[in-house]
Amino acid sequence: MASRRYDEEEMDRIDTLAEIDQTAFWKVVNSKCAKSKQNGRELDFDGKRETTIDGVLRGWNSHFKRLYSFEENPKFDPLHKELVENSVKEYLKTPDVDHDYTEIAYETNTTELDQIITELPNNKTASLDNITYEHLKYGGPTLT
Repeated sequence: MASRRYDEEEMDRIDTLAEIDQTAFWKVVNSKCAKSKQNGRELDFDGKRETTIDGVLRGWNSHFKRLYSFEENPKFDPLHKELVENSVKEYLKTPDVDHDYTEIAYETNTTELDQIITELPNNKTASLDNITYEHLKYGGPTLT
């Protein structure tokens, strides 16, 4: 019971760090990975222990779908949210603020973009829309 409570508190702390301090988050995550003796064949997803490859894959699939879904955090302060939303509305009403975000501050050309795309690293995680750097690098001019 105490170890489960500790694990839950530790996961809450890690979750908070992920939102607040990425450097501290990765230090904690990497330190946990170094000490872990778990080989990945048996994982616990929401209290359900998965031991088969298909079960582990389903668990990870479910985890990442939840991770990238937009839901309200029950621990979030609704008064703070309202304060921030109202502040943004007031800011956008301010007449002396330039709200034209469509104009690029400097000129670019296709040669510069091609060079930037060519230098992107391989084997990185795809974005939320499932586009990887390799798609841009090898997709040809139609894609880029």
